[in-house]
Amino acid sequence: MYRIHHAFGIWLAITAGICTYSVANAQVAVPPLNPAMPDIAAPPGQVQAGFVTLNPAATQWGAPSRFGLGIVQAETGGEGQKTVEFDGRYVGLRLVGELFSVAAEAVEIISQNRKTQKLDVDTANAALAGEVTDFLAIGGGYSREIATGATSETDEQKTVAGVSFRLAEMFFVGAAMGTEELKITSSGSSIDAKRDLIMVGAGVRLGGPVLVHAEYYVINRDPYKISGFKIDESESQVGVLELGALNFILGYRVTNTTITNAGVETKLTVQSADFAWAPEEGFTVGIHVEDAELEDDATGVVATADVTALTVTFQF
Repeated sequence: MYRIHHAFGIWLAITAGICTYSVANAQVAVPPLNPAMPDIAAPPGQVQAGFVTLNPAATQWGAPSRFGLGIVQAETGGEGQKTVEFDGRYVGLRLVGELFSVAAEAVEIISQNRKTQKLDVDTANAALAGEVTDFLAIGGGYSREIATGATSETDEQKTVAGVSFRLAEMFFVGAAMGTEELKITSSGSSIDAKRDLIMVGAGVRLGGPVLVHAEYYVINRDPYKISGFKIDESESQVGVLELGALNFILGYRVTNTTITNAGVETKLTVQSADFAWAPEEGFTVGIHVEDAELEDDATGVVATADVTALTVTFQF
């Protein structure tokens, strides 16, 4: 038996009702305006607190520096499925200098009813970037996500290297590639797999009295090959639009992901909105909401997730 989505983020719980496996902010071209735009109901391997960019090179364009933390509440369910509630928290840091930058964050999501729906998901992301010229940045990143259920554990590690070009101070183009390694442990046995990924994106970021950030990027992941089966091959298409004025920021993001397992497709759609009070220096506060839907083409089963997050940061 193969589960459509092996233990990534809160999707481990809702996909368990669709199919089982027997032995889940950040931008690519340029960082968002919002000091911390989390991505909790994310496609596989993309859970973020918002301090670390998916393309590590884009971190170099992410001034000012900041640190912060946030809390999360989430609920998953769907027609004919049991509702599962989650609590979460995250913390992060981004330091941006003239030539180098570094960012790190940690996200923890746990189920409230641990007796019947035990799930702990711990994610750690880190990035290091440097400015080669005024228009070129390079970077490297590392991520690890461990999901522990009642009878199994999934451990995925990702390494990525990327570049980001800044043209005319407002146009950005980025690309990155990397490798993901997966280990699933259950009942004393384990399965290991490896795959490649690539991401490309382009965006615009304007300063002045009215701030604008618009971006589109694509992330392609090869399938994991396990016991002759190809699982979790995916393509994500993401659009982002943010507007800012008078220290207020409004943002909207939509992610459409197609996941293919042994020829069967599952579609994940995540829409998120952000509202933040974010002066360039000092304390900021932001509210983030997500509405997600996962549909299995083979069975017609639809699972849903609702996420609310509150973030407080200090920018300097």
